[in-house]
Amino acid sequence: MKNKNYGWLTVVLLVSHVSLAKEPEKKPSGWSTKMHQMAQALSEILVDASSVERFTAPKNAKRIEANSKKLADLAHDIAKATQGAKSDVISPDGDVSLGIISGLFKEESNRAYQEIKRGNKVFARSIIRSIPSYCMGCHTRGSGGPEFGELLTDAQIKGLSEYEKAEAYASARQYDKALTQFESVIKNAKFSRERIVEWERATRYAVAISVRVKKDPKKAIAITEEVLGSKASPKYFRDDVELWKESLVAWEKEFSKTPTSEEGLFVEGQRLMSLALSTQKYSSDRGSEVIYLRATQVFHELLKSYPKGGKTSESLYMLGLAYRALQDLNLWSLSDLYFEACIRQSPKTEVASQCFKQYEESVFIGYSGSGGVSIPSDVRAKVLELDSLANGLRVEKAQ
Repeated sequence: MKNKNYGWLTVVLLVSHVSLAKEPEKKPSGWSTKMHQMAQALSEILVDASSVERFTAPKNAKRIEANSKKLADLAHDIAKATQGAKSDVISPDGDVSLGIISGLFKEESNRAYQEIKRGNKVFARSIIRSIPSYCMGCHTRGSGGPEFGELLTDAQIKGLSEYEKAEAYASARQYDKALTQFESVIKNAKFSRERIVEWERATRYAVAISVRVKKDPKKAIAITEEVLGSKASPKYFRDDVELWKESLVAWEKEFSKTPTSEEGLFVEGQRLMSLALSTQKYSSDRGSEVIYLRATQVFHELLKSYPKGGKTSESLYMLGLAYRALQDLNLWSLSDLYFEACIRQSPKTEVASQCFKQYEESVFIGYSGSGGVSIPSDVRAKVLELDSLANGLRVEKAQ
């Protein structure tokens, strides 16, 4: 099993693909209906996936399998619409990355359903908790896409802890409620003493929503000040939060200077990536998180505004690097997705070769463990396929 820790904040900025996309003047036939159906199926199954006990409970089995199948079927329909196949559903735009991401979304949704049918529920749960990453890949190409409003009901989240409710709201794009809930957790002195790990995550998620979703440096600064004023905040975490605050203060000063041209956005994204790398002391150092979040924001805006521009492949590569640096935040598992999109966008180019190196390394590290490296045949076949696309090598049949 691939050794990755999928957290709910595939949730958070993740802007679910199941959200009802902002429609153009001519309403895409069937698109909104599919999105609404997918939103409901995904929201229900994510709530069930909030705990191992809930997901594996026999009384929930039929509902979980039904929602998993529905999700897989809908993902199949969406992938057809975005990949040029004959379909009753019309894609809302022609961005090439949309087709790539929706194809991956289809594969993972079907994989989760098959694992549930086989009885591998714990593994299926880990896949399902990663699915909003693909959702985010579509909708965080920019800042568009509305929140779900009142998609989650009180009945759906009944029994969840205050922290789990915050994550559930975030996964459903009910960001105002999520942010309010996370802030409540942060201010809870008892919780900060007894549940320090979740308290830290609540802080990181709240800052992430403020930066990526709300684009509000003032709100993010206020959150850091709340944490720095807490007696429960451990020294190592305070050091990170102080660096976040410094980055946020700098961002607030330059907030109105964000470029709008393709070249300007690319240069700004590169600047932020260089700044993040230069201030990051080691690979797991969290002090640069805010800068990486800002960089992803810029590159997503570039891809949204200039999907057919000359900086698409390089932007996908940069997004892959940024999301790899953010993986400890457990928001997304998106780095591999963007490296793959980069390869498919510009095969047999230098940037595709660089993306493949990163992708291959991620696969081998992801499947490494105490038992050595054991890569499933379907995953190995995909690595070989991408190697061929990136470097022009002959694809061999995976053993």
